[in-house]
Amino acid sequence: MASKGDDGMSTDQKVRRSAARTLFDGTVVLVALGVIGGWASTGIYYTQPGEASVVLLLGRYHDTIYDEGMHWRFPVPLGSHDVVNTSEVRRIGFGLDRDEFARADGEAVAIDENEVQTSDSNIVIPRYVVQYRVGDPFTYTYSLMDPTMTLRDAAQAAMREVIGQHGIDEVLQADREGIELAAKATLEQILERYARRDGGKTGFEILSIQLQDIQPPPKVQEAFDDLVAAKQDKDRAVSVAQGDAKEIRERANAKAVELTEGAEAYKEAKVIEASGEAKRFELLLAEYRNAREVTRQRLYYETMEQVMRDVDKFVVERDTVQMLPMLSMPAQGRAGKSTPPPTAAEAKKEAQ
Repeated sequence: MASKGDDGMSTDQKVRRSAARTLFDGTVVLVALGVIGGWASTGIYYTQPGEASVVLLLGRYHDTIYDEGMHWRFPVPLGSHDVVNTSEVRRIGFGLDRDEFARADGEAVAIDENEVQTSDSNIVIPRYVVQYRVGDPFTYTYSLMDPTMTLRDAAQAAMREVIGQHGIDEVLQADREGIELAAKATLEQILERYARRDGGKTGFEILSIQLQDIQPPPKVQEAFDDLVAAKQDKDRAVSVAQGDAKEIRERANAKAVELTEGAEAYKEAKVIEASGEAKRFELLLAEYRNAREVTRQRLYYETMEQVMRDVDKFVVERDTVQMLPMLSMPAQGRAGKSTPPPTAAEAKKEAQ
């Protein structure tokens, strides 16, 4: 029989009571650990490729996680998180068909057409698309009440500023790419000013502004169509005139080259001829120095032959009293040909 202690409980009863207490304490501990583990497990979350999570601790910004996979943060109410897709290309369209625009891939918002005033007080309706991605996830999620509305207003302000710096003719006929780049740069500056005011980074990464079309209001569409047609006729006439001018210039250049080459050839021929005459004169001068009288007489005869080429010439001695006329007789040989008249030297010999 079990003995009883001072408290009136037997040893078996004490053992059972101690075991029950130990079991209860272990159960409480296990339950507490399970509750704590379950509560801690609520802080586990996953992010997909291209997503970022903004983690808050006690309601304040704690960190931004860009890695994909499983992550853990302090459970509610100590911590919370928001997952933002930073790789998706989002679009806002201005003045485009809502149904057609909504069928395109990616998040898209269509805004009704808006009229913009040019620098010369005309009105045009630009139709364009702004493509963007989420920049800083925390700024995009918590610093902006309505990110889409903010970007819409900023894009309209940027487009108004760029178009407002040009006249109607420049807007309708200007380089579309130039307007797109200027509007994109202006929009980025506006968003950076928003970010500096809020003390953070910009929540948008502007990819592009694609200008679809710029049209005047419907009431004056016909007049502007006539204007565009007139501009096209003008450009065509200018193009034709430039083509004609180019052709005329090419012909003139070819003629100039031909005249230049002819002049150069003529100059070279004259230089060669002059050089030959100078050489001939030098040789003649040497002969003249050796035999002055004979050379002088020969030069006289040659000159007379050149001056009176078609005149019959007779060479006689001085103080000749009688002179027999010489008749040119037909030459023996081919019919219809005659002997050439005698030269001055031959006539002199015959006269002697």
